[in-house]
Amino acid sequence: MEMQIGPHRVEVENDIVFAYCSHRLQFAELKQILDLCEKIHARFGSAHLVTVMGPGYELPPESRKLAAEWGRDHELHNIVIGASFAIRTLINLLSRASKLVGSRAAGVDFVSTIDEARHRIAEYKARMANSQENLKGL
Repeated sequence: MEMQIGPHRVEVENDIVFAYCSHRLQFAELKQILDLCEKIHARFGSAHLVTVMGPGYELPPESRKLAAEWGRDHELHNIVIGASFAIRTLINLLSRASKLVGSRAAGVDFVSTIDEARHRIAEYKARMANSQENLKGL
């Protein structure tokens, strides 16, 4: 399924949401993407957001705040493609800070290509399945 959220193209493949962002990701646009992730998680039991950052990508403060607050109550595996060093640093800092205050989000992985993102998702799913198997033995 493919859709447009503001100037951003969004594709959904099962439990994976690909957001292609080359502009400022406004609060309302991010809210729509996160609402979509929430629906995906409810349907599949997991959700993975792959954000492909293009030239002009920007996450304003109100959108950063929404992402941090949303992550406290929702499980989401984030993967980012195309982030500059500065953006990777900022995202890592925000991710670690949100973990300290109880975020349930799985954290953020940085990769270079869609194929690498798919590979990380497969690894993540395998780790989660392994964890669930280990818990059953308790």
